[in-house]
Amino acid sequence: MQPNKKTMSTPKISVIVPVYNAEKSLCRCIDSILTQTYQDFELLLIDDGSKDSSGAICDSYAAKDSRIKVFHKPNGGVSSARNLGIDNAQGEWLTFVDADDWVEENFLENYDVEHNESFDYVAQGFRSEFYDCTKPKGAPVNSVFVCGYSGGISEGLKSLLESKILGYVWCKAYKKRIVKENELYFDPEFNYQEDLEFDVRYLRHCGSIVSFPKIGYYYYVPKNWDSKYRNRNSLLKLYRSLYVNSVAVLGGACQECVRYFFDSYAAALCAICSLRIDSVSRLKTFREDTRDYLLASRLSFPTRIIIYLDPSCLMANVVLFFHLKIKQIYREWRRLWFL
Repeated sequence: MQPNKKTMSTPKISVIVPVYNAEKSLCRCIDSILTQTYQDFELLLIDDGSKDSSGAICDSYAAKDSRIKVFHKPNGGVSSARNLGIDNAQGEWLTFVDADDWVEENFLENYDVEHNESFDYVAQGFRSEFYDCTKPKGAPVNSVFVCGYSGGISEGLKSLLESKILGYVWCKAYKKRIVKENELYFDPEFNYQEDLEFDVRYLRHCGSIVSFPKIGYYYYVPKNWDSKYRNRNSLLKLYRSLYVNSVAVLGGACQECVRYFFDSYAAALCAICSLRIDSVSRLKTFREDTRDYLLASRLSFPTRIIIYLDPSCLMANVVLFFHLKIKQIYREWRRLWFL
């Protein structure tokens, strides 16, 4: 797990690339990073136990460029690979690139970190290429996502969410000091939207953010990319974290954003909960989260009642009520007939 031994001065930006079986796209990715107009950076390639030639490709690039550090580790998932990169990064700022994506030559320059030290979070736009199941087989769909904003967290989170760039760590620059001081690592349990959970959790510790309406990143989404993300318990934990952290960031402000995460949390709950006994603890937690938010928010009393009677929230209360009533009746029946 040792990097190449070549040394370099402390860089301004650390670019972290998790790599797993990416031999077909890896060279394009690395070449696009090495040709940046902004040169004060280091490149950390984290080989996550690849079974193809990805590790050898990483080593060959590191042998030719002192800015590159390579780490080889047993396979543990993209979150653990990024975490290893964070632990070994020397730069003041952290940004991420996926091994099957590529960047424009002005990708790092767009962050303009030299003049944005007063901000804790710097974002830019991206272009995605993915496959839409409603289109003819093999037809790619291209989309552009950008956001122009400078200011506080509440309105900033709303702008990022509306422009659909919230949650993607590879079009953001994060201050390493904030990440390390608050131990803001990626949760290895999540293999789906782990970057969204990290992004929102990081925002809890920010004072101000800036997003430039520039495009420097190209995001490639392969066919059937989500077929392996089926752990429902992990999804519930993920969406609860998003909901709780969005409440912590926003408080009573930007109800649209909090409601977005509330609905996602409720949908995940509905997806895994039935009338089984092992679902009741989840329902209790959901009800407590909702009550705490409503009490802490600055919503009017009628609005609180409306949200509390939301179908998803109401379902949790109804199921929980009947379960507790059944338990109460059962205990009373045992007391009368067996004690």
